[in-house]
Amino acid sequence: DPTKEYVLKSMLSAKSRRRWVDQPGELAMRGFCITVCSLVSIGGGQMEEELLWRHLGALGINEADEAHPTFGNTKATLYKLVKQRYLIREKL
Repeated sequence: DPTKEYVLKSMLSAKSRRRWVDQPGELAMRGFCITVCSLVSIGGGQMEEELLWRHLGALGINEADEAHPTFGNTKATLYKLVKQRYLIREKL
């Protein structure tokens, strides 16, 4: 019985993807976005901010870090995802 697999496939041509999607300066931010959104999704679609930072801390991304070598101010980087509407930040 052959093994089944799932594959993500882009509908863009390789040329269009390189021009519009795979911009080298954006790769780290995309990885951060995917990580944060995945954590929130695994948490049932919502997660308290303190728990999110605890998970990110396990990956070496700390809330108080204002000079992270890739993201600079990590709190501002997370808030950027809110501004870009990947996340909604609500008061409890």
